[in-house]
Amino acid sequence: MSELVKTYRHIAIYSLGILANRLVSFIMLPIYTKHLTPSDYGVLELLVMTVDVVALVIGAGISNGIFKFYYEREMQADRNRLISTAFQMVLFSYTAVALLCVFNADFFSDLVFGGQYKKAIELAFWTMLFQVCITVPLTYIRALQRPSLFVAVSLFRLVLSLSLNIYFIVVKGMGVLGAVYADFISTLIVGIGLALFTFVKVGFGFDLLGMKKLYKFGAPFVLTNIGAFILTFSDRYFIRIFGDLREVGVYALGYKLGFVLSVFVARAFNNVWEAQRFEIIKQSGYEDKFNSVLKTYSFFLLTCFLGFSLFARDLFRIMSTEEFIEAYKIVPFVTLAYVIQALTSFFNFGIIHSGKSILLTIATFFSVISIIFLSLLLIPVFGGVGAAISTLGAFLVRLIFVYVFSQKYFRINYHFSIVIKQVTLSIMICVIYFILYPFLENWNSSLWASIIYSCVFFLLFLLAVYILHLVPFSPRMMFSKIISRELL
Repeated sequence: MSELVKTYRHIAIYSLGILANRLVSFIMLPIYTKHLTPSDYGVLELLVMTVDVVALVIGAGISNGIFKFYYEREMQADRNRLISTAFQMVLFSYTAVALLCVFNADFFSDLVFGGQYKKAIELAFWTMLFQVCITVPLTYIRALQRPSLFVAVSLFRLVLSLSLNIYFIVVKGMGVLGAVYADFISTLIVGIGLALFTFVKVGFGFDLLGMKKLYKFGAPFVLTNIGAFILTFSDRYFIRIFGDLREVGVYALGYKLGFVLSVFVARAFNNVWEAQRFEIIKQSGYEDKFNSVLKTYSFFLLTCFLGFSLFARDLFRIMSTEEFIEAYKIVPFVTLAYVIQALTSFFNFGIIHSGKSILLTIATFFSVISIIFLSLLLIPVFGGVGAAISTLGAFLVRLIFVYVFSQKYFRINYHFSIVIKQVTLSIMICVIYFILYPFLENWNSSLWASIIYSCVFFLLFLLAVYILHLVPFSPRMMFSKIISRELL
């Protein structure tokens, strides 16, 4: 099995695991929109954001260095000691800060919600502690390249979380607090199980030199991660300032669909690619392999972008109430922003390989400045759409900086002609679709007619890609590979 075929196979398996990890929030959307108001949904969004920003500060970017230092070591005993060291470091720091935040839940309640939702905030910070018991072990499982185990854990968490959400929200009618309870209990059970699994496998060794390397490499990621948080979530705070919780909830729903691309496509890809690209550069002809992956990856990213953009309105009509349907306007801008972010992660290899993680912080700094400026300029006028456009612009700024820095320290000759054509074609079809839609409003009042209209444009994109040879494979080639089991 070639390296690229192995890569695609593992990506497919990890996609299932990532899907299982995140699917509960999408399966629950019809229940959320029926049993929660847009304001309640906005509360959940702001609650998650508040906990996430604390987690980013205390994590010290430790997990970012695990792959780098894990594969630098030849002996499995040394690798195990590294994992154990990293896990103990984050457990200690997260426990200390979680206790501090729980004891000061009143402060966060006053800061974000005007004194409400104290109990939900306390549970959310306990959830943050046990979440790290999931994150580090799953990183270890990825390093072992055991995607089947990754999927098994993810599916178990999906079933458990979904069951608890239905019980607390639908059966018990607990609203926002019910969603928080469900997340806490499922994270607690899975986190403890994975923590025991990891320590049984790697033991309780401690590597002082490894700890110093992890902190030195990961420290700049604290600022990078905070910047990434601002890029991803600051728009909700701006909407809260210039609007209300209802607007936050509607925007969060539209953003969630756009965010699917990052979770189900980009993250699944990175679970494999972040590790395998270090092996590929040791081989001859590695630039051709990078370019082959890039062209295929960009095609799937843009196909998702177009699919989400064209079908968002129909999806929200099916799964939500009338109050939430306007969220479809957010989807194209957010999804395209995450196409750009996915490509940014692809092009950051030179920075990661060189160990100069501070360059990611610098790139993120300029993009943070961009999103703050654009948010203040656009959100007061255009609301959620302005926030989505701000995100798109800021992500583009970061892509440019990351690409330039990476090429400086590890140059790879990328072939961009096909990728540029893919991007241009997908955006053109999306723009034409939305320009024509108002003229067909009466016809599109029918859900099925609207779906057919969206299908026409989506199939037009696929046909154009095939005719213009904008992918490095043909449908016939893919079909023959599947039949011959070359991809399995």
